[in-house]
Amino acid sequence: MEQTEEENLVNDNTNLEQSLQDLNDIQNELFRLIYEQNETIDNIQNNMSKTELTMEEGRKELEIAQSYYFRYTPILLGAVLGGISLGPVGMLLNVKLGSMFTLGGGVLGGYGGYKIQK
Repeated sequence: MEQTEEENLVNDNTNLEQSLQDLNDIQNELFRLIYEQNETIDNIQNNMSKTELTMEEGRKELEIAQSYYFRYTPILLGAVLGGISLGPVGMLLNVKLGSMFTLGGGVLGGYGGYKIQK
């Protein structure tokens, strides 16, 4: 029951054909996977670009918001100090002038506090 050399060659050819077919199937599957992943990579790149633009816009908006930000503490402190310092001077002159000096000192102090923080 020995196989002849011819039968061995036929079996080898059949095995080779099957191996080549398997290799072809593997290559086709790899190509399909790479194609699918390429779409995913493109989506990731697009999302990264959009994120970068959004972050840059957000940074610019934060810079604008920072320029608008100011505290009321220096303004209120300046108004109180201005009122305290000019109020007694006005009281020495007259009661009506005292209230006007206090109000004027408060306004000047508040304006000074506003200018200090800018």
